[in-house]
Amino acid sequence: MSRSIALVILTFLVATTVHAPSDEKGMRGLPSLRWGQFSVGLPRVLSGDSPHYLVAVNSLVEDGDFDLRNNYDQALGGDWDAGWRFRRVEIDRHVDVDSRGRELGTHSPFFAMLLAFFAWPLAGTLWVEPLCVWLTCTAGLVAVLFMAQRLGRLRYRNSTVVVFAALASPLLCYSRDIWTEPWIAAIWMALLSARDEKAKFLLGFLGTLIKYPFFVVPAAMGIALCLKGRVRSGLALVGSALLALLTVVVTVQWMFQEVTDHQAIFHSGVHAIFQLSPRGVGLLIHPANGLLIFFPVLLWGYRRVWENPEEWLPLVTFFGVHALYADWMGGTGFSSRYLVPMIPILMVSVQWSALRSRLFTGVALYSLAWGLAAGFFPAIVYDRTPWGIFSHLWSHLGSGP
Repeated sequence: MSRSIALVILTFLVATTVHAPSDEKGMRGLPSLRWGQFSVGLPRVLSGDSPHYLVAVNSLVEDGDFDLRNNYDQALGGDWDAGWRFRRVEIDRHVDVDSRGRELGTHSPFFAMLLAFFAWPLAGTLWVEPLCVWLTCTAGLVAVLFMAQRLGRLRYRNSTVVVFAALASPLLCYSRDIWTEPWIAAIWMALLSARDEKAKFLLGFLGTLIKYPFFVVPAAMGIALCLKGRVRSGLALVGSALLALLTVVVTVQWMFQEVTDHQAIFHSGVHAIFQLSPRGVGLLIHPANGLLIFFPVLLWGYRRVWENPEEWLPLVTFFGVHALYADWMGGTGFSSRYLVPMIPILMVSVQWSALRSRLFTGVALYSLAWGLAAGFFPAIVYDRTPWGIFSHLWSHLGSGP
């Protein structure tokens, strides 16, 4: 088991350093080794919300505030506030502007505060970016360690199973960049393992601060525990969710009190808009943004998970909240980013006895191939269907007709 864990750790860390395709001009001044379109160097943010998280972190460690205007301006002028890749690049600013002209970020300020706590000694240096990526990578690995722990309890000690559970999903892809999902996955798995009420409370509270919709997980898990007679643990979880949600609302409303053109309870853009629509099933089966399109092996995980209400009730509520989003696809990314926190639980629930089945083996290898491809070359797979990815590669290899 220890060798398999070491292999997973090495794979995660190496993936953060691999960049492809890599622009030689964009790499100028950054320590790296380059081979054609491939390079190995310090971790960098890639796309989507990641540069905006990084801007917020740099604002906190450099200026001690949440006004991102000067940090976006500095990035446009060639600084690394938004990451090495986004120097001198005009990006859509994820902000609300208040009456004093401040540009306040619309992403969770608590996530930026968590990263800034570790990054402040490096303020003003290019090392803030790789540190934040490595921290997120560590969170993804913590989720893997909890997976291995639960697999051990279930007497699955085959090292191949642990490696497969860690790599045959989009967890590697999102652990090599600055995203909230690996953090939430780690906290969710820790909640399932924690026995102390105080630990459960702190975990539920922290997870909700990092990503507000997570509050349904400790709340649903707490309800399940209450129904099983574990009232103290259940109330601790429900209380953590409610207190964290109240903290979020009060804090965000105070921060945005001078914003007049965007009245929202969380100031988190489209994520506050819900609609009852069958489109939400696209989280699973959309050609480009569906989880099962790239990782059908997770279908086996839905069989066993129904045995434990502490697992299935949070899964159902978490999926339901995200399926109701007006922007259910989750923006730029690979497969279904919003559902990444669910994956460790589903992986543990996969019926490993099915490894003897040829169908399962084929599906497992298919999923593993996408997990590794997206983990090492996310720019190639972002926002594309499987066929679109193959077409993209074919055209760039110059082998087409």
